[in-house]
Amino acid sequence: SSKLSILVVTWNSWGDLERLLDSLLRADVADSEILVIDNGSVDDTPARLAARYGERVRLHVNPVNLGLPPAVNLGLRLARGEYVM
Repeated sequence: SSKLSILVVTWNSWGDLERLLDSLLRADVADSEILVIDNGSVDDTPARLAARYGERVRLHVNPVNLGLPPAVNLGLRLARGEYVM
């Protein structure tokens, strides 16, 4: 398992998400994972993310928007790292 899980919750924000993920991947943080919780996006964010980043980013897709706190709590449960940011 990773030392650090970088948790991102998104909803219909592909442009911002793409810039964030590109930046995180350039930083190449050792012993880390990037976990994205998609909160029911309808702008093709999950498909775009999978196509662009593949295995470099873990993705969980909620079928509907659960709201931020439930999505963060879900991400905390799914995170594999010792620490979560």
